[in-house]
This record gives sequence, structure tokens and C-alpha cells, in this order.
Amino acid sequence: MSLNSAYARFTRKPPSIIPIGQERDPLADKKFLRCLGQIIRDARKQRGMTQESLSEAAGVSAKHLSEVEQGRSNVTVLFLRRVSRALKLDLCALLYGCEDNSEERRLKREIADQLQKLGPQELRRAGRILRAMGDNEDRAIE
Repeated sequence: MSLNSAYARFTRKPPSIIPIGQERDPLADKKFLRCLGQIIRDARKQRGMTQESLSEAAGVSAKHLSEVEQGRSNVTVLFLRRVSRALKLDLCALLYGCEDNSEERRLKREIADQLQKLGPQELRRAGRILRAMGDNEDRAIE
């Protein structure tokens, strides 16, 4: 491979990661940011924290936190990580809380969290139990 072709290979624009038909929707983005801000605000208030105390605990700007809670500012992953830790809240709860608040989704996340803690042998056993549960459900349907 020539130097020119190698350079061209690494300087090409990457393909779009947004599937066709799912282009960016500014209204959906605004709705998501408002929802995210509401989740952070609710969690903060449930813990009896002020914006100032949360911003200090998380190491983030109180002004930025206020803007995020109002859905007026975008966030970085690091901001979410710091805030979720200060709130002792699962990062996924912040990110996916706006997408689907269903009980089923919460239970699946809880089970996935438990599976992460298991070793190989325990995972195999859990897999057998889950498959058996699925087999029993299939028989009950028939």
C-alpha cells in the first residue's frame, strides 16, 4: 500500500452512524434533554440536596447543573458520570430513564446488573435456569 493510499484510507470521512430514516430530530433531542434534566432534578430533591450541594459533590458547575436540570444545556458523558455517582444513581437510569420507564425494562437492567457479578460457572447455571423458564412458558402456551 502506498503512502498516499494509506493516508487517503485514514482521512476519509467515516460513514454515518445514523440509520437511514432516523436522521436527527431536534424536537426529540430537546424532549430528551428536558427529561434527563427532570430525572436529575427529581433524584437530587429526593436526596434532599440543593443544586449547590450536588454540584460540589459531583465537581461540576452549579450554573451548568441548573441549565441541565431545565433541559437547556447538553451534557458530556463525564458530567453524567460525576452527577450519577454523586446521586448514587445508576448511569443507565439517567440515560435510559427517558427512553423507557417500564417495569419490564427496570427488571431487565436489574437482572443484567446481577449477571455482571457472576463468575463463569454461575453464569452457566443462570443460563440453564433461564432456558428452562422459557421452555416451561412455551409448554404453558401450547
